[in-house]
Amino acid sequence: MRILLSLSDRDLLSAYESLLSLDGDEAVTAFDGAQTASKLAEGGIELAVLDSALSRIDIGRIVRMLHEENIPSVVALRGRLNTALLLQNEPANAYITFPFQPAELRAAVTDVAKKASGNEITVFDDVEIDVRRFLLCGRARVTAGEIDVFSSLICGEAPEKRHLSAYVGALNNKFERLGKKTRIVYSPGRGYGMVTLHE
Repeated sequence: MRILLSLSDRDLLSAYESLLSLDGDEAVTAFDGAQTASKLAEGGIELAVLDSALSRIDIGRIVRMLHEENIPSVVALRGRLNTALLLQNEPANAYITFPFQPAELRAAVTDVAKKASGNEITVFDDVEIDVRRFLLCGRARVTAGEIDVFSSLICGEAPEKRHLSAYVGALNNKFERLGKKTRIVYSPGRGYGMVTLHE
């Protein structure tokens, strides 16, 4: 897979380029936003890993460009993942937060690539997620983390995700905005579960 790797720290850029090559991937590197946009314009990119602190361009603009080309993205956050970030019109496909272990980066890349290449549709009552397109009910973008939480709850399993409250909050907000009756609720002693609101 040809991966665009854009990081503002050149030492990390070199280290992660070597790391991704261990899985047989080819890393195309960039160290700022302008160079990232230039590499994208050259074409041939299948997935992007982006530093949220890239200079010379807004990271949201890069993510929008990737969405327009149907290229999945993993954003490495310099801050904490929160619900507001997931509620943007154009969230990345996945987020990891600094500092992270090399295995976390490899796992995120593998997970996003797998989801983007599949054909799975997950459904609960009046909501569905098109996993390949990272879309909720064909209208709201969701992340790999939100998909994993949704899928776990459908199966009656306890979601094992970092930043679980951010994913749950974002999903509930999107359900409400779309006029759906599905919600994720927390019950003491039982944990999170899916319910359908009634009039």
